[in-house]
Amino acid sequence: MISRWFVLLLALSFVMTPAMVRAERVWDSELKRYLTEQEMSMAEVYLTEEEALKLMFPKSEHIKKELLRVSADKKIVIEERIGWKFPEDVF
Repeated sequence: MISRWFVLLLALSFVMTPAMVRAERVWDSELKRYLTEQEMSMAEVYLTEEEALKLMFPKSEHIKKELLRVSADKKIVIEERIGWKFPEDVF
């Protein structure tokens, strides 16, 4: 009886394995192909804003954050000059 359950379980594992493998595949529309296992396991690590500032300006004691607002007229001129529209009006 146990050997029948074992054979049945083994047969089901062979049937289910390809379905599970197919479910893990990810299509990349830019590359027009499925990602490889190596590509899917890669992780990009980004710095926090504070870490990046310390890295870029290691000798600075103070860093000032300043927002610059662009008027609607200037935004139109800039968009015409660069040839595309952008949603931001604060930088």
